[in-house]
Amino acid sequence: AEETGVGIEAVGEEEFSIYAPTPSMMLDAKQRIEKLLSEAEGPEMEFGAVYTGTIVDIRDFGVMVELFKGVPSALLHNSQLDHRKVYHPSALNLKIGQEVTVKYLGRDPSTGRIRLSRKALLP
Repeated sequence: AEETGVGIEAVGEEEFSIYAPTPSMMLDAKQRIEKLLSEAEGPEMEFGAVYTGTIVDIRDFGVMVELFKGVPSALLHNSQLDHRKVYHPSALNLKIGQEVTVKYLGRDPSTGRIRLSRKALLP
């Protein structure tokens, strides 16, 4: 804030409110934030490309996969684990620390979260 004159306030867990004294200061702050976020997201991923990641957490609705060290893990949802309906990842004997191969399906347009599929790679 001291550097730009812009204030940032947390509204939720992943949502922030930004205010600035002038439109040009707001634009400058927005560009700085976008640059920081793009650096934090890790390497550029190619749509449809296949990546190998490590399962770092198992949840009722899927597994969290770390694709790159230092980059937040991405959800591999139960619906994308297998062609069969999966109610819990344990049904496929998935374990923390296990490597999993996934296809990158881009980012969710509303949340910006990474979308992955293991199912798309299965015969």
